[in-house]
Amino acid sequence: MSQELLFELDNVRVTPYLAQFGATSYQIASISSVRALQSRKLSRIAIFVFFLGVALFVVAMARSGTEQRADANFSLAVMLLRLHLPPSLCSSLFQGEFTS
Repeated sequence: MSQELLFELDNVRVTPYLAQFGATSYQIASISSVRALQSRKLSRIAIFVFFLGVALFVVAMARSGTEQRADANFSLAVMLLRLHLPPSLCSSLFQGEFTS
């Protein structure tokens, strides 16, 4: 029985009465819902901010100088990092970090 082909791409074929995905077929009457998603691309601004952060991190590492100076700036760096991370991630990363 020949049916009118509504859609065909790779291993997907759709006719008015049958949807076939690879070796699996479904009757159109038994399909209750269909959902199609489009993946989101990364924002150019987000990529720029990420690489800017990496560059600033490398510059800060290069300019930290002695170990004493780096230790003095560590708590400031952790505090700035906590301001920019979501609270759920901060609580798991820095659990007990600032307790006396």
